[in-house]
Amino acid sequence: MSKDEPYYVFDTDLSDYRRIQYKDIVILTRTLSGWADTIVNILLDRDIPAMADTAQQYFKLREIKVLISLLTCIDNPLQDIPMAAVLLSYFGGFTEDELADLRVYGKKSAGADRLFVKQMQSLIKNTTIKDTDKRKCRKAFSTF
Repeated sequence: MSKDEPYYVFDTDLSDYRRIQYKDIVILTRTLSGWADTIVNILLDRDIPAMADTAQQYFKLREIKVLISLLTCIDNPLQDIPMAAVLLSYFGGFTEDELADLRVYGKKSAGADRLFVKQMQSLIKNTTIKDTDKRKCRKAFSTF
């Protein structure tokens, strides 16, 4: 990318491509302590507008928590609390009532196994549940 060959991004507000701007760029770091001020100072020294949002509240946002739960489930689908968060989110598409039904019917279907992932496996094989629930279980289960 150079001034002769600019980089373009798609702007949803314009419904068209436009040249990249500083506001389109984000630098994410694993830890904020010690790095944020250094990075901002280096960028500002080079006349690049920069700011650091060092608020720890970032990881408390619902969207971030759901993504962390999704990554946790991908790593280990046997964890029920992150699994419930993912199932209730956009990724799972379950309502609270459907999740409660999944738990109730899953316990009956899977016997002594109380893990959501095992109950979903069992419910997928069960012919007595609604097709929509079975479809949602298949979709969620295929993610993990």
